[in-house]
Amino acid sequence: GGTLMDTVKREKRLSENSARRFSKEILEGIKYLHAERVIHRDLKLGNLMLDENNHVLLGDFGLSTRLSTMEEKKFTLCGTPNYLAPEILSKSRQGHSFTADIFSFGCIIYTLVVGRPPFQSKSVKETYARIRSGSFSWPSSLQVSSALKQLVSWMLSSRPESRPSLNEIAAHPWFLTSKRVSSLAATAATSSRIQGRSPLVDRTNLVQQFN
Repeated sequence: GGTLMDTVKREKRLSENSARRFSKEILEGIKYLHAERVIHRDLKLGNLMLDENNHVLLGDFGLSTRLSTMEEKKFTLCGTPNYLAPEILSKSRQGHSFTADIFSFGCIIYTLVVGRPPFQSKSVKETYARIRSGSFSWPSSLQVSSALKQLVSWMLSSRPESRPSLNEIAAHPWFLTSKRVSSLAATAATSSRIQGRSPLVDRTNLVQQFN
């Protein structure tokens, strides 16, 4: 139960293996939304709920939007500061699309492993400045695989068109790594829903938002 935010607060940070297992379920949820032309726009640990079996459900679609076409852009400044994509902050009015969720997803993976968001600072203004400049680093005291560092850096690219697609993320070496699963994510690892039998999305919440 609870959210992934509750889990990280309790555990301080997760192993890469546990983070990977949760991330695979998050990925499936985002795939479902994007196939429905929905951009979540507020992906963060507090909106990733856990059921009684530690499965992730994407929730809170209050800031989500459904595009008329896959090419449409949106221009509303919305989201949670620590997870905002730079194009949402941009004053050039280039707009944003599905790749904004990819950026937020990268922030989520970093936060699961490190215990805090990559651009977090003492003020929102400074956080925004770091996001715009792409300024983040990994704690020197923490052992992080080169595969994870490469994936997160790719997902947090300042240029939306430079970020990986969801399929490229799923095929990345870090996602394909398989090790013994920690007890925290053991149930999620054996989930048949990760193959897409049931979307990892709070569908009731989603239907209420768009119908």
